[in-house]
Amino acid sequence: MILEHLKNLKVSIPFILAGSFIALFIDPAFANGLILGTIAQVIYLALLSRSITGILETKSNGFLAMMSMIFDLLVIVIVLLAGFLFKDNINYWGIFIGLVFDKVIYLILNLRR
Repeated sequence: MILEHLKNLKVSIPFILAGSFIALFIDPAFANGLILGTIAQVIYLALLSRSITGILETKSNGFLAMMSMIFDLLVIVIVLLAGFLFKDNINYWGIFIGLVFDKVIYLILNLRR
């Protein structure tokens, strides 16, 4: 499933780039949020696939597996915190849309099947 998400990023990233280019003329902070949210989502999915693969290979569900998943979620938390701290330069709604947009594309592509 995670590898399928990474393949669907090839579809969602051009839409995000086009949307951020249009938003650049309306609100540059929103465009920065879109780009930052998308980058955070790509990093999160890459870390998540690495940690899930490690869990499946070692067949462990212990403390280290939970800590690796918490570390993966820290990427999203740090990006959202940056949106709240630097409100003039980064719009947190743009970050949220950047984080969620690939899931919407994933849903649309799976509804077509």
